[in-house]
Amino acid sequence: LLENLIQTGKPIIMSTGKSFMWEISRAVELIRRNNIPFAILHCVAQYPAPFADLNLATISAFRRFFPDAVVGFSDHSQGITAALGAVSLGAKIIERHVTYDNNGDGPDHWFSSSPSEFKKLCQEIRNLERSLGTVRSGIFKSEEKEREFSVKSLVIKSSLKVGDLIYEENLEAKRPGHGIDPFDAKKVIGMKVNCNLKKGSVLTWDLLQ
Repeated sequence: LLENLIQTGKPIIMSTGKSFMWEISRAVELIRRNNIPFAILHCVAQYPAPFADLNLATISAFRRFFPDAVVGFSDHSQGITAALGAVSLGAKIIERHVTYDNNGDGPDHWFSSSPSEFKKLCQEIRNLERSLGTVRSGIFKSEEKEREFSVKSLVIKSSLKVGDLIYEENLEAKRPGHGIDPFDAKKVIGMKVNCNLKKGSVLTWDLLQ
């Protein structure tokens, strides 16, 4: 079968249900030798597949073992939970059974997705993909306002006059967050204030000398 598929020159989508890893690797090597683009789908060939047997971590393993493949999930579980989990682990293809009637004749209808469930799955996959985003490297735009008011700064516990030294007992950490970081408290101790400060003033570097 694989040899005939390879002769078409078309990309191959290969599901891996009921297979040992050595069988999967053997098939992949045959496809690779012929330079055919391919996708490999993690699959549990049970209908429906129990959640306890899904082992979605296999998707992450496939991405490591077969970096030249598009990795996906052939999903025979009930509901959309497993498919969403697969996408979060890097699956780029989701295969689902879809039925016109969950009460229809035949073995697969009852656990297959209705058109409305399949539509919801597609919508939630797109939402999930947007949510995955990239690795955090700083403050997100949506967090800036919240950070301003909820992160703590160094605050003066009692009024100080121009030239007064700052001691540890003069300081406390309170909201808002636009002042000196509490982690810098030791740098502040021993410095002088260059203006009169009321109790509760947020301490900033321009107020010190």
